[in-house]
Amino acid sequence: MAEQQDSIGVRRARLDSLKIYEISEKELDLLEKGSGDSMILNCSISLFSIFLSFFTVLLTVDFFYDDKDDLIVKFLIFLCLTIICFLGSLVCFIIWFKNRGDFKKTVTEIKNRMDPERLPSTDEDAIEIRD
Repeated sequence: MAEQQDSIGVRRARLDSLKIYEISEKELDLLEKGSGDSMILNCSISLFSIFLSFFTVLLTVDFFYDDKDDLIVKFLIFLCLTIICFLGSLVCFIIWFKNRGDFKKTVTEIKNRMDPERLPSTDEDAIEIRD
């Protein structure tokens, strides 16, 4: 009895050219990890919105209508939270601003390693090199 083989047809579209880039392990790790800049910017925006909320409370609520000590404590807590959220937002924004182009710079650096496309030389321009 003859063996019956299952065959699958494979269609292949040819490429005009294929560019292969060599990268270091550090660059590969950076590409694998991806850009974390957007998460830092999101933290900055959320801390800034929390800051605005606490700041609005500080401007609208009268904490000193009575001479109670618990109102002063509440005021100080809101003031501290407002300052902490503002400083946290500012720090996250500065970190994002300084690091926002590192990922794109690494990708551009890898792409710039490729020699520019060379035009095919004619026989007149051909140079023979002998060892």
